[in-house]
Amino acid sequence: IFAGHVGVNYAWYVMLSWMPTFFKGRFQLDLADSPLILAMPYVASWAGGILGGFISDKAVGRGFRTRHVRKFMQVTGALCNAVFLQLAASASTAGQAAFWISFAAFFGKLQNAGYWVNMVDVCPETAATVMGMSNTIATIPGIIGQPITQALLNGSGGERSADAWRAVFGIGGAVAAVGAAIFALLGDDVSLDGAHRASAAPEARRSVPSPASRGIGRGGPVDGGAAESGSDSHDLSPAAQRALEGSPLNAA
Repeated sequence: IFAGHVGVNYAWYVMLSWMPTFFKGRFQLDLADSPLILAMPYVASWAGGILGGFISDKAVGRGFRTRHVRKFMQVTGALCNAVFLQLAASASTAGQAAFWISFAAFFGKLQNAGYWVNMVDVCPETAATVMGMSNTIATIPGIIGQPITQALLNGSGGERSADAWRAVFGIGGAVAAVGAAIFALLGDDVSLDGAHRASAAPEARRSVPSPASRGIGRGGPVDGGAAESGSDSHDLSPAAQRALEGSPLNAA
């Protein structure tokens, strides 16, 4: 899950942060006069998240194994995202680039039906904790991706170079693909919360004191106490002590 999340976030944060620079540098686009071009990828990403959830729910409802559905959505989203980003970098016009980036954003968010919802599959009772841990780790690529992108642009021809942007988007696609591959290899749908409860149950049973350890025998508390030495008689009730003092055994 963490690997898939890291892969998604690297590609997403790079695209999110550098998309205005891409259109302005690659196509000399006036961003203030082209709001629709910049808005298209965001609308597409919203649609990808919604449709991905709908498709995966339908697949699970028809009997497909949950983990297989999660892995399919993750791998499909990552690979298609990488391909469409390369097409965007190679586009000849800003409109074509926006078209391909919109598809990349759509498939990028399709991965939410993979790693994201899988947190609830494996940790239904502690999914919020897993999400907090995963999101903390997956924020790191959003930080380190910025200087990496700037270095790639500086070393590959600058913001106007198609080759430079192919390198930038290629790194993002590769990170997403590796993350998806790890998720496909190790991902599962078995609840870890249930396994933890099952392993903790024997310990809980062993920690409960037995009746004998509480001084309760077959004859009840009085018999259990009477079986002990006289030095433990202070543990008995007053009535039991009087009965014990008047018994022939005590007189002997």
